[in-house]
Amino acid sequence: AVEKEKIFVVRAEKAEWNDSSLGCPKEGQFYAQVITPGYKVILSYNHPLAEFQKSYEYHTDKTGNFISCEP
Repeated sequence: AVEKEKIFVVRAEKAEWNDSSLGCPKEGQFYAQVITPGYKVILSYNHPLAEFQKSYEYHTDKTGNFISCEP
């Protein structure tokens, strides 16, 4: 489990995604073709055994959908 005290918001910015995939389409999925406002959020986890901080990118819409956008 990850301790929430070790998760930091690096950046959060408004975004407009071209469709309901929130900028992270998955192969074989179909998405509504509408401009979808939301946010791009970069989180960092400071693991005590790591010499560096790993960042994670998440995309949201304004209704609460929150997805990981890792390659």
